[in-house]
Amino acid sequence: MNKLEHDNIIAFHPGYVIKDILEGEGMSQDELSKRLGTSAKTVSKLINGKIDLTREMAMKLSIVFDTSVTMWLNLNQDYLKKKIEIEKRISQKMQFKTVSQLDYNYWVRLGVVAVSNEVCMQIDELQRYFGVTDLNTMYDRNFLLKISDSAPISESQILHANAWIQTAMNFAKKANTEIFDYKGLKKKLTALRDMAMSDSREKWNQMKDLLSTHGIAFVLLPTLDHCPVETVVKWLSPDKVLFAMRDNLTNTGKFWTDFFNGIGYIMERRLTLTIATGMAIYGDKKVQAVKIKAEDFSKDFLIPRDDYRIFLESHSFDRRSVDAFAESLRIHPDIVTFRLQNDGVEIPYLTAI
Repeated sequence: MNKLEHDNIIAFHPGYVIKDILEGEGMSQDELSKRLGTSAKTVSKLINGKIDLTREMAMKLSIVFDTSVTMWLNLNQDYLKKKIEIEKRISQKMQFKTVSQLDYNYWVRLGVVAVSNEVCMQIDELQRYFGVTDLNTMYDRNFLLKISDSAPISESQILHANAWIQTAMNFAKKANTEIFDYKGLKKKLTALRDMAMSDSREKWNQMKDLLSTHGIAFVLLPTLDHCPVETVVKWLSPDKVLFAMRDNLTNTGKFWTDFFNGIGYIMERRLTLTIATGMAIYGDKKVQAVKIKAEDFSKDFLIPRDDYRIFLESHSFDRRSVDAFAESLRIHPDIVTFRLQNDGVEIPYLTAI
């Protein structure tokens, strides 16, 4: 097509001008091909806008039609510029629905995109930040996660899951970390567990610094509405791993449980797997096996299996008993409460965390 129109933009391919000149001079395409020293097929494609104008062809046209080479090159440049703008606008219109589903201000509050109420600018900003040329890529079930086709998850949740994970990846890439050190991390597990005696908000910076010295970029992000992901572990390279969590620091029991789940995933060192928690979104048996193993690690590391069994057999779950049990294990009482609730144990002093 040698003429493109969209909104108030009209782009004329050089072929449109060539056709106009031929009609004015009564010259056939066959004659023009002979004068240019090229095939009739090439001339036909050029006139119909199916091929781009080359500098060589611009020189030949300038000779045949007694014009300047610059005129043809400028025509071509103007056409290409307007064509790109038309394609961009069409693409943006196809992304209006996507950007309207995302809370743009979430990324504004994070300070990673410019403040704007214009949809087109919001699309440009999010494309740049997510590193995609089309925001609809974020609906892909296999973009940053491998989500089973049968998984009970909506398109909106897939969109927000990919957006949240990409955001975590961007923060992690900028984080300064040492080379991943498995042995060193293993030696620091006790120190990390000792932090679990405290409210999660008190230890965030200390945890972040400790993990960074062992190749782990620990990222806490605010909750993103409609995003089912609560934690994610993704290897950015063999030397650096992202460990991101939803910022639920007010729920100490859940925070520490999820934290050591993540540490369990990392200790498995499955470099090709991206492991996310929050919903049953995976169909991959390898991922499920790693998740089960990591969850068992978290449970037993925070509350040793034999100690927990004895505590359950006591059938005493009042506040005083829970506090005493937690103190004996040197962990926060909310961790015990959270574990009991997950196991369906009725707690007299608390019905929900």
